[in-house]
Amino acid sequence: MKNILKENDIIDSINEEFKERIKSPFYGTFAIAWIISNWKAIYITFFVNQDLIYKTSEKLKLEYILDLYYIETVPKIIPPLLKVIILPAIYTYFIIWILSKLDYLVFEKNDKNQLKKIIFQKKQRAENLKQEVVVERRKKEVLIAEEEKIKAQKRIEKTSKEKWDTEYKKLMKYNNFGKVMTLFRSCLYEHKGNVSVEADWGGGLSFSLPPKYISFLDLEGIAEFKGSNNSLQATTKGKYLLKKYIEEKNNKNKNSLK
Repeated sequence: MKNILKENDIIDSINEEFKERIKSPFYGTFAIAWIISNWKAIYITFFVNQDLIYKTSEKLKLEYILDLYYIETVPKIIPPLLKVIILPAIYTYFIIWILSKLDYLVFEKNDKNQLKKIIFQKKQRAENLKQEVVVERRKKEVLIAEEEKIKAQKRIEKTSKEKWDTEYKKLMKYNNFGKVMTLFRSCLYEHKGNVSVEADWGGGLSFSLPPKYISFLDLEGIAEFKGSNNSLQATTKGKYLLKKYIEEKNNKNKNSLK
């Protein structure tokens, strides 16, 4: 039993050693270099027919392969050593040590470039984020300013309406206020702001807003002359008072019908 265990340990040890050697870059590189150095012999061994070799060279396949490794002017031992061991060893050394150092330098340079790129991208993202924060802050400032402006306008409108309501009560005491507002309404919406309109049937006027009413509307800030045709138009105050007058008149008419 002990002998079996020892044999298993020896086999496991050999397997581990074999695996380590297979994993080693030296052996793999040497094997590739050996194949490159001896590719003719490998190709003839596996892919060229014996009869074809004999027909062309009158030699057996083995003799033909061995002749690949011999040079008449050089001792017989040197060419096989050169192709089988020395050249693969040189290739292996070049690939593992020289190329690996070049590869390391390339990777080191690439890593530095990548690091610079990452640093640049981080700075760019930070700058973009900073710009976005600035833009967002400005947007908020604009929104706040607009909100304040709207609030201010509403306060002004509220104050103006309260003021206009007080003025309206005073104007209602004017004897001809109702007539003035009725003619003013007709001037705006029936005659496009024209204070006088000639009759279609000849001489005279079909509509006329008396000058005293025009001066009243102008002085009270209810109407003003505008446009290329100098037509009479309602101010914001005038529109508010006219609307209030029409609403009250309509309400009175509804109540009278009841």
